[in-house]
Amino acid sequence: MDFAYSKRTEALRMQVRGFLSDHVVPAIPLWEHEVAAGSRHPQVVEDLKTLARSEGLWNLFLPALRDD
Repeated sequence: MDFAYSKRTEALRMQVRGFLSDHVVPAIPLWEHEVAAGSRHPQVVEDLKTLARSEGLWNLFLPALRDD
């Protein structure tokens, strides 16, 4: 049995990993600051959502958003 990722899955996996390391991890201190200041909906999260959408990394489970 071949348990390797498909080329499409591997490409998406690497894109997600890159997004996390380039955008999400560096935003953690800002998120912590906003939460400590009492924000229930930190702006940094909304900014990351917008960026994820623009890169095609939002709601990956929805077939209409996938580029097959």
